[in-house]
Amino acid sequence: MQAILDAAVAAGAPDVIAAVITVDGTWAGASGIGGPDGRKATVADEFAIANVTKVITASLVMRLVEQGRMDLDTPLSTYLGDVKVDSNGATVRQFLGARSGMADFVDPPAAISADPAHHWTIAELLARIPPAADRPGDRYLPVGPNYILLGLAVEHVTGKTLSDALRDEVLDPFGATRILEQGAGVATPKPWALPTKAHLGPFDVGDLGAGGAISCISSASFGPGSGSIASDAPSLAAWTWHLFAGDIIDRASLATMLPGHDGHGLGLNVLDRPLDQDIGLNGGKTGYATVLAVIPDARVVAVVLVNDENFRIDPFIFDLTKAARGG
Repeated sequence: MQAILDAAVAAGAPDVIAAVITVDGTWAGASGIGGPDGRKATVADEFAIANVTKVITASLVMRLVEQGRMDLDTPLSTYLGDVKVDSNGATVRQFLGARSGMADFVDPPAAISADPAHHWTIAELLARIPPAADRPGDRYLPVGPNYILLGLAVEHVTGKTLSDALRDEVLDPFGATRILEQGAGVATPKPWALPTKAHLGPFDVGDLGAGGAISCISSASFGPGSGSIASDAPSLAAWTWHLFAGDIIDRASLATMLPGHDGHGLGLNVLDRPLDQDIGLNGGKTGYATVLAVIPDARVVAVVLVNDENFRIDPFIFDLTKAARGG
């Protein structure tokens, strides 16, 4: 497995950090450089998990559904309280499954990079949501506003901040102390895996860590509930193992989240080739890319992190999960 990570770095990745869990045990490894100062990446490095945040937010919503506090087929507007936003008449299920018909923000990278130290408020984010793009249910459109509005619904239903609701319901009970919603007044633990200059896109090295978050507070706060969570690889893998074991939500709720015939579910999808037998999610933003891959029948969970959102890591994850299965 370590040789596979080393091969990814040899192929151009600045660093690769991974954790794998099977019924036979747990493995974690790191390769490459975890920051512009040349520090070697380690398995303890904290990472911005980008779009994979949605898996955790979706599990929280499903837990509230189990508790009778939300209903999947009720319009999300029912749970938004005084929030003034057009939610397109879409249901909780349609928001979770990215079928709300909502449109995405215009050029998030430009908005984020304009001021890396800016902490986005909910009012600012709501003001940037464009008119709906489609009727609810018609198309799969994985846009940022979907999960931002779900997070606001969670806050209204629970009477807690999204950060506290995540901690109380789906993180702390399972020992996930290094998984956290960034920008919520809690320091992102170190060490941090950081991109090197050649893999930063529109950002400068000086932008990294602005506002006490990774890659910066502007990036973290631009997508609460959607792309705001940070974790290390072993913690995210262990949490996902609990999810698929039926510990965080019951197995009926997990079955509801799983992808349907079109490959899309509620916060979980069938991954692209060559990982097309794996369930999970991938994400990338501002110098970070994360892939969460689960093979339920083989009982394998893999988390792979790389500080280059454009590096194609999937073939190396395929080799990693194959090795985990003894192949």
